Amino acid sequence: MQSELTVSPLSLPTEKDDAPGEAHSRLIYAVGAPNCARPSAHWFSSSPGHTLTIFTDFVDCQQALARRPVPGLLAIVAGAEIDRVVDFVYQVRSDLALATMPLLILAEEVRLLEIMPLLHDVAGLDFAAPASSPELLQARVARLLNAPNVGVSRDASPVRLQVVDSVVSRLINSRRRSERQLDRLKRLLDLFGGELLMFEPDGLKLVYGNQRAIRDVAEQRSEAAQPAVPELVLTDLVAQQDQPALTTGLGRLRFGREDSLTIDILGLNEKEPGGQLARLRYLPDRSGDGLFVLHIEEPLTIGGQIAQQVSSVSYDTLTGLPGRALFLGRVSEAAARAKANSDAFSLMVLDIDQFREVNDSLGYAGGDELLRLVAEALQTAVGPEETVARLGDDDFAVLFPQSESPETVRLKIASIARVVCTQYAVQGRQVDIGAGIGVAHYPADGKDGITLVSRAEAASLHAKRDGLGVVEYKQRLDVLGHDQLALKSDLRQAIITGELFLHYQPKVNIRDHRCVGVEALARWEHPQHGFIPPDQFILLAERAGLIKILTRRVITEALEQAARWHQGGNPLRVAVNLSARNLHEPDLVAFVKRQLQRHSLPPGALQFEITESDIMADPDTAIAVIEELHRFGIEFAVDDFGTGYSSLAYLKKLQVSELKIDKSFINQLNAAGDDLVIVHSTITMAHQLGIRVVAEGVENEEIWDLLDVLECDIAQGYVISRPASARDLETRFNVGLTRNLAGFSC
Repeated sequence: MQSELTVSPLSLPTEKDDAPGEAHSRLIYAVGAPNCARPSAHWFSSSPGHTLTIFTDFVDCQQALARRPVPGLLAIVAGAEIDRVVDFVYQVRSDLALATMPLLILAEEVRLLEIMPLLHDVAGLDFAAPASSPELLQARVARLLNAPNVGVSRDASPVRLQVVDSVVSRLINSRRRSERQLDRLKRLLDLFGGELLMFEPDGLKLVYGNQRAIRDVAEQRSEAAQPAVPELVLTDLVAQQDQPALTTGLGRLRFGREDSLTIDILGLNEKEPGGQLARLRYLPDRSGDGLFVLHIEEPLTIGGQIAQQVSSVSYDTLTGLPGRALFLGRVSEAAARAKANSDAFSLMVLDIDQFREVNDSLGYAGGDELLRLVAEALQTAVGPEETVARLGDDDFAVLFPQSESPETVRLKIASIARVVCTQYAVQGRQVDIGAGIGVAHYPADGKDGITLVSRAEAASLHAKRDGLGVVEYKQRLDVLGHDQLALKSDLRQAIITGELFLHYQPKVNIRDHRCVGVEALARWEHPQHGFIPPDQFILLAERAGLIKILTRRVITEALEQAARWHQGGNPLRVAVNLSARNLHEPDLVAFVKRQLQRHSLPPGALQFEITESDIMADPDTAIAVIEELHRFGIEFAVDDFGTGYSSLAYLKKLQVSELKIDKSFINQLNAAGDDLVIVHSTITMAHQLGIRVVAEGVENEEIWDLLDVLECDIAQGYVISRPASARDLETRFNVGLTRNLAGFSC
């Protein structure tokens, strides 16, 4: 029985308009599967001039289809009973008169992912998620009704759009919600006491300020008009005496040591000599990104009020210890006395190990409790003449009295470390902590408070990073710095003399198991230190200014090997990794052209891979270089896709030919979680842009099979081959790269 009949205001066609077996393009049938929501008439409201008939079950719908005429579209709402939906679709397609009728399956995203593999060989079939975006669904319906009513091959089927609707609509709806929430937040911040400024994490540029802050900045600069967001950089705003604390904090964030930051600032360059009190925080979000938020208190006034305000921020509210500003003042006073008396003194900075893990497992309340316990332990470990302070986050400091020898200070530091680095009871759990301790001496390591504290913090950073326990700044410069310089020199020599060598990892077409290319990967076997991982020596090359000659060495050797393969009848494309720095080399394109001509290779023999993060570091430069090489015939691949912040808009601009999904998404593809949805959506969207998709890190046959179902193009990983020398790889070519996969011996 028909549950509802919706008729458009236009005159209805009669059955004589169409032959019994032909599609009646103005009819729309919609049916809901058992135990699921009924189709909604407003999903089809953007199709005027059509008649919509909604059926309560498959039996009524099938009877209507048998009576003819054939509708221009059949929409099926799927629920939990997937088998019923699949059976119904195949019953419909078994009728020759209905073989080319467009079908539209409507369901939730998760349900669609279950249904799609079961119907992958059905032509003329499309999918959508109506709950995500009714507007996109209406556009989809209109497109299907206006499309030629002919059979569609599987490769050209609209099935490739199945997840795009839900993903894009989710982004659209999320943006709409975010914009409404942002408007409410801005109105709230305008009513907030004090001034608030927000800065982006990369360039530290101002991205938002409440009305009071923007007005104040404009007044300080004597700007007649108040811009919505003035041109302002955080480092230009912070006064000189607070720059070392800011520099140290930025270093912690960038090297991943911390994911939050809090700094009390006593002066701002834009302000009057009296200055203002301010607190700078770095607030991360769930994606790992974040913003710097500067909260500026009421202006300081000369007189009694300034003492009260300075006192309120001079002591750490959590531990009761002196804060960074007060500690800096005491170190500066000690430096002045030592200079007058030709004396010396020392200070140490203690940085707690793995404090982030404590916050992650016990929450911020647990982290705060641990900090209070460490503060108490420090106070019991020092004498009455030492000053203990909390510099911020998980950093503490101790100022030692004058006239103590370095040997005495070292003994005291060892005693402090034994007391502090122990087990603490936090929220009923036992937490073991360690620490990195950095030491600076006056006058050897600095002659003012800012320099001494900054160098002690640098030494503590090195001690914590390398697990060295205690590092003195002078020692760090003279010994550890020498080792780093020696390694840089060794790397330069290795690049020049050919000590670095290449391994190659094949990339295989998932459908026909054909090797379509290899990725060239640099390796370094150091004469004394042994094998050095690529991520270490490539980072060293970046810092030492060696990345240009390293990359060009790899390009030259890779093309030499490619030429040998081409001459042997195996025309493999060789992929070489580029860094963001390479894109700024003015002669890069000319160098690449010369090397290809030298080895008599076509441009298609070479491919460049560049990470998503490197592209987004300077997208305009990336676009320009990639376009020039693309015009010459060299393909580009986006490496480690999903780990950065690029967008589909940039992928379209970049003219990339290949997208490599990062192995972090591939490793757990067969486990519970969102990776399957993310990978499937990425493949679908890339194919819509005409981009091939490579899955990195494919390590077993089960993941290979899943990627095949998801219509991924190419696989790369240990299931095929580890990176190997050219000779070893040729042996693998002879016996078959995928012989270990069931049912294949290619």
